[in-house]
Parts: sequence; C-alpha cells; structure tokens
Amino acid sequence: MNRPNLFGIHLQGDRAFYVFELVMVAAVLGLANNLRSGRLGRVLAAMRDSETAAQSIGIGLRNAKLFVFAVSSAMAGIGGALLVQSNKNWDPTTFNPVLGLFWFTAVVVCGVSSIGGGVLAAILYVLIPRQFNLDIQSAIGLFGIAAVFLGRLPGGLIAQPARLAQAFRARASEQLRAANTPTLEPAPSPEPSGFALRVLAEQQATR
Repeated sequence: MNRPNLFGIHLQGDRAFYVFELVMVAAVLGLANNLRSGRLGRVLAAMRDSETAAQSIGIGLRNAKLFVFAVSSAMAGIGGALLVQSNKNWDPTTFNPVLGLFWFTAVVVCGVSSIGGGVLAAILYVLIPRQFNLDIQSAIGLFGIAAVFLGRLPGGLIAQPARLAQAFRARASEQLRAANTPTLEPAPSPEPSGFALRVLAEQQATR
C-alpha cells in the first residue's frame, strides 16, 4: 500500500509521514480542546454531572450524544487511517479487541476527563510494552493494578503534578505565614512591691 501525496508533497518516506502525523495529531488535539472549552464542553460537563438536571434546563441529550459520537468516530477514523498508512498494510488481526481494552485502561488510569490524560495514555500505551518487554495481557494487568488506586488519585495520573504543586504551595504559604506572625512573649510575673512585702511580713508576725 502506497502512502498518498498531499498537495504535491511526497509522504512516502518515514520522516515526511511522521511530520504529517504530528500535524494531524496537533490539529485533532486543537479541535478537541476547542470543543471542550466551548459550548459543547459545558453541555458535556452538565450531562456528566446529571443528565436529568441537564435535560431540565433545555439541553437536548440525544443531539449532544449523537454529535459527540460523530466527532469521536471521525477522530478514531483519522487515527485508523494514519495507522494503516504508517504500516503500509491492513491486517484484521492488528485491531485486536484486547488492544482496545488496553487502551481503555490506560486512558482511565492516566485521566479520562482531560486531553492531557489521553496524550499521556498514548505515550504509555506505546512505551510500556516495548520498554518493559511486556505482552498485552501483562500491560493490561499493570494498568488494572494502577486503577485500584484511582480512588486516591482523582483526575488520574495527569492531575497528580498539579495536586502536588498545589499542596506544596499551600504548605509553603502556611510556613511563610507562621514565620511572619510575631510570637507573643509570656508576660512577666508580677513582683510584689516593698510595701506589700512589709505588710505580708507584719501579717505573718502577728500570727
């Protein structure tokens, strides 16, 4: 299978096609970010929190779901086309359902609600089996174990650096506030005057 030519640019070489893939990934990520930060993103956030509440304020759930399904299917189609062109062939065994499960667990662990989580999942999806010499089942098991700790890692792995930075800033501000707060020295205990000492002495003498 030959790779296509785009506006007279030959994409037969691996380097040229790699640059073309990077451009397509940047375009798709930009589209996803614009959809997420726009009206559709607010609609999806409302649907995620409560579909009943979203429908009560006039959001058409069916139209929103169909639009999101169409956009996500188009993005998946672009990815599949790039994969086929990159490999220069198409084999049904390449699209193993187990790979889909691996990708799903990777996205959930890395952060299913953010674009950065998807990018991190794609990186780990490629690196973990190659760097650690793991098969797909072992890689899925690794992400499955990581998914157990998601209750303590809200937002996935991608959100943890921001959480750690926020905790560090809060701790640093507390220490700075404690350092700038003046310490109050204890008040000195009152000492009796000479007259009081004479009165006390006279009282003890009369006893």
